[in-house]
Amino acid sequence: MRRRSGAVVASRRVRRRRVAVTGLVAAFCFLTLLTRLVHLQVAERPAYAARAEANRFRVVPVEAPRGRILDRAGRVLAESGSAWRIRLDRRMAAGRRAALLGRLAPVLGLSEAELRSRVADPAADRVVPVTLLDDAPEDVVVALREREAEFPGVEIDSHPVRRYPHERLAAHVLGTLGGAAAPGGVGRTGASGVEAAYDQMLAGQAGETRIEVDSAGRPVRTLEGRAAVPGRDVGLTIDLDVQTAAEQALADGMAAARAGGSGVSGTTAPAGAVVALDLRDGSVLALASAPTFDPAALAGRIPAATWAALHDPAAHAPLTDRALQGLYAPGSTFKPVTALAGLRAGLITPATVVDDRGTYRLGTRVLQNAQGKAHGKVDLARALAVSSDVYFYGLGDRLFTGPPATAPDGPIQDIAGRLGFGRPTGIDIGPEAGGRVPGPAARREAHDRRPAAVPDGRWYPGDNVNLAIGQGDVLVTPLQLAGVYAALATGLVPPTPHVLAGPAVAGGVRDGRASAGIDPGARQAVLTGLLGAVGSRDGTAAAAFAGFPLDRVAVEGKTGTAQVTGKADTSLFAAVAPANDPQFAVVAVVEEAGFGSAVAAPIVRRVLEVLTGVARAAGRR
Repeated sequence: MRRRSGAVVASRRVRRRRVAVTGLVAAFCFLTLLTRLVHLQVAERPAYAARAEANRFRVVPVEAPRGRILDRAGRVLAESGSAWRIRLDRRMAAGRRAALLGRLAPVLGLSEAELRSRVADPAADRVVPVTLLDDAPEDVVVALREREAEFPGVEIDSHPVRRYPHERLAAHVLGTLGGAAAPGGVGRTGASGVEAAYDQMLAGQAGETRIEVDSAGRPVRTLEGRAAVPGRDVGLTIDLDVQTAAEQALADGMAAARAGGSGVSGTTAPAGAVVALDLRDGSVLALASAPTFDPAALAGRIPAATWAALHDPAAHAPLTDRALQGLYAPGSTFKPVTALAGLRAGLITPATVVDDRGTYRLGTRVLQNAQGKAHGKVDLARALAVSSDVYFYGLGDRLFTGPPATAPDGPIQDIAGRLGFGRPTGIDIGPEAGGRVPGPAARREAHDRRPAAVPDGRWYPGDNVNLAIGQGDVLVTPLQLAGVYAALATGLVPPTPHVLAGPAVAGGVRDGRASAGIDPGARQAVLTGLLGAVGSRDGTAAAAFAGFPLDRVAVEGKTGTAQVTGKADTSLFAAVAPANDPQFAVVAVVEEAGFGSAVAAPIVRRVLEVLTGVARAAGRR
């Protein structure tokens, strides 16, 4: 009995202790909650009040019109216009919205699936109406306004869009617009060409509209905002007349090659490029690339069919700017480099004569001129004028500098580098390919880096002979080749090309450029040969320049016909004019088009006619 009484007392003590502990815990929790409540309502009240106030409003960016892009005379190449935009208020019930989209699809010329996709776009702002069509034709706008009652929730307004008065002209120079602007902005940023290189100048400053929303984030009313500031205009060195002539001549030349005008079968001439460069300050007067594209089709929402067509292999990569990114074997346009290397090495003089019988034996191989033609006794000038492969085969053979395993780079690589082969020009738009000048050092390096792809790291006499006539692994862009011929004509390092008008970039003004380190006598001997290529009776470009007033505007030029494995030859021509006061370098390259004399040379002639005023003089007569 006494034991039971003691157990009861102990149990009561435990219960009282538990009740006390529980009370203390409850009191502590209450005090903690009370303290937090006081802190929130007193100490943090201003911050939460400000946050709640901010949540009542949304700031919606307003797109700024992009600045215009102008040619060197102030003529408009690209501008911002306004377009009708069809938008939809998404606050309606899902069932009503689905029925509305069904009625709307045939009016807008889009499928219901496409409209549903645009409405559901997770990247679209949930406060403002969603864009269904951002460049609506006038007839669509009229139809929607006439049947307004059938389309509740559909809004029509205008917004800035890119317009191109000359349609596809200079599309690669102007470039394209890409993705959305940076956070806080609106519209599209430049993706290529001038649009990308000078995006900060062109983009302007976005405005903003403040929208009051309810607790569910739905718009209640629109408040005051800030107007957008249009972008600045950008003036280019491009000359609209020269650009037009270059693109038209390129298109006509490609068409003539496909029609058999090159005299070579199998010429599909799918692509090409033309460059016109002002040698005095590096101004780019024309950059043409074919095939081209419609920049307006890429200035807004890009339909899937348009994107697929642009990337179809059968379209031959129209977005590629072949003037800057196309890499081609230069063919015989490289022969002046070999000539200068031979003169510098003392292997020839301008008077050295070679008996060209049409073939050259290299070991067990027999190499020949184009079509096996024999040119007879030729000195340097005539070898360049008639493009004697035999002359340069022999010179390349003699310029080989040592055993294949240890041969150092030789005079050809040195002269090529001085003239601008093998490196980007530094033009202010891009991207730009760098080109390549092969040699013993490059071959060994390629073998060490990728032995499976380049199993033999040695440089052989045959490699040197190939390089001597611009074949093998040597690659150049049309823009680089224009710079090379600028250096040949002036004796100065190639000008840094630029398309932005205004103060010339470093290395552009002729008086500020360094010498290319080419002996003046050797350079003049080569230029004499280039004059003969255009002006002598049997020069390779004589037919292309028949009737051109060479007595008033002398032209130095060189044809090139570069072999491509499995395809027709690449047609090239590079020229400088006037010869007595070099001002312009013009280069044309046409893929799979045959002889340079038949296709590329006539293209360059037409551009030079505009540049030198010959076309205007002919028009006055």
